[in-house]
Amino acid sequence: MPEAIPAEVVERILQRVERGRFPAVLVLPSAVRNGEALYSEFDIDAVKNARDAGVDAEFLDPAENRRYLSEYSAGVVLGFAVSVMQELTVDGLKAVGSYFLAQIRGAMRAGLVEGNALPALRISAASVRVRPGDIHVKDLHVAAEGAEAITGLLSLLGKPADVARAVTELGLPTGPVELPSADKPVQE
Repeated sequence: MPEAIPAEVVERILQRVERGRFPAVLVLPSAVRNGEALYSEFDIDAVKNARDAGVDAEFLDPAENRRYLSEYSAGVVLGFAVSVMQELTVDGLKAVGSYFLAQIRGAMRAGLVEGNALPALRISAASVRVRPGDIHVKDLHVAAEGAEAITGLLSLLGKPADVARAVTELGLPTGPVELPSADKPVQE
C-alpha cells in the first residue's frame, strides 16, 4: 500500500493553497527522508509530459530543492504522488487522468514498461478542499493494475456522473472500485 503523504508535504500544500496558485496537478515528493524531499524516478519528466498532454502541472518544490530516488523491484510498479483540488469538474478529472496516462507513456518510452499493457500503479494523492476558514486535506491511496488505478482515483475526486463522463472520454475502463482512504482535517 502506498505511504501516507508526509506531514511536511501536507504543510507545504497548505502554504501553496494560501498563496492562491494551485495547478490541476501538483507533483509531490514520493518520500521525505531527513527533511529532504525525494521524488520518484518516474517524476523526472512528469511536468513536461503533463504539459505536453495539455495538463496544468507543477512540482511542489523548485528545481534546486528536488532530489530523485531510484527504487527497483522484480515487478514494475509505477509510483506517483500528487495533490489535486477535491470535487473536480469533468475537465479537471480529465486533466488528472491525462497526467497519469502521460506519465505511463513516458515510462513506456523510457523502456521502464514492456509491451503495451498498462503496468501496476501505486498512487498517493492529497485531495485538497478549500472553504472559508477551513482547508481540508484528504490522504488518498490507490494501488491497482493498469488503468483501474486511474479510474479508482478519479472516482474519489469527483461526482459520479462527472467521473463516468471523464472516464469514457479518456477511454479508461469503467466499473465500481472500492478503495480505502484516511482523512486528515486541517484547520486554519
